[in-house]
Amino acid sequence: MKTKEQILEWLDKQPWKNEFYENYFKIKRFEPEYNQRFLLGIFSFNESSQGFDVWKSRNEEYQKWYNSNNKPMSWEEYCEQNPLTGSEYRISLLSRIMPQEVRANRNYIIDVNVMSKELCEAFVAYMKLIQLRNAWVKDCVEVDMCYQVTIGNNSPYVKECKYNANGLSFPFAMLANEFINTFKDLLETAKPLL
Repeated sequence: MKTKEQILEWLDKQPWKNEFYENYFKIKRFEPEYNQRFLLGIFSFNESSQGFDVWKSRNEEYQKWYNSNNKPMSWEEYCEQNPLTGSEYRISLLSRIMPQEVRANRNYIIDVNVMSKELCEAFVAYMKLIQLRNAWVKDCVEVDMCYQVTIGNNSPYVKECKYNANGLSFPFAMLANEFINTFKDLLETAKPLL
C-alpha cells in the first residue's frame, strides 16, 4: 500500500500533473482519500477537455504503479525478481558449501538454500549448534530454559531471558557458558544468525 506522500510524489512526477489538478479542482466532488481507491473516481474526467480515454489510460498507469512493490511479497515473487548470480553458494546434500551454478532463473522449490557463502556456512553451523544444544539439555524441563546464547560486541555471551526453548537456550547460565567455551568456532561461524 502506498502512503499519501508516495502518491503525491508520484503525481508530481507526471507530465500531466497540472491538467490533473486543474480538472480535480473544477470537478471536486469529494475530498481525496489517499488509499487504494484514491484517483479511481478522479481519473474519470468525462467533462475534461482531454477526454475520458486519456484519463482512463492515466488511471491504468496509476494502478500499475500503485500495485507495484519494490519488496517481494512472497517467496515465489522473490525468486522471480532475483535471478541467480555467480556470487552465490548452495548447501549440498552432504552439507558442503558449493558455488551455485548460474541459471536463467531462481527456482522457488530447489533454490531455498542458495545465498552468500557466509550465510550458507552460518546455517550449517547453526544447525549443528541446535542439535548439540538439544543433546546438552535433553533431560531438562523446557520451561526452565532462561539463559540464551547470543552475540553482543561481536562475541557470544549469555543473557538471561524469559522462557525460551527455541534457539540456543539453557536452564543454567553455567551450562550456557560451558557451551560457548566448547563450541566457540561454530558460534563464530553462525554469528550472522545469532
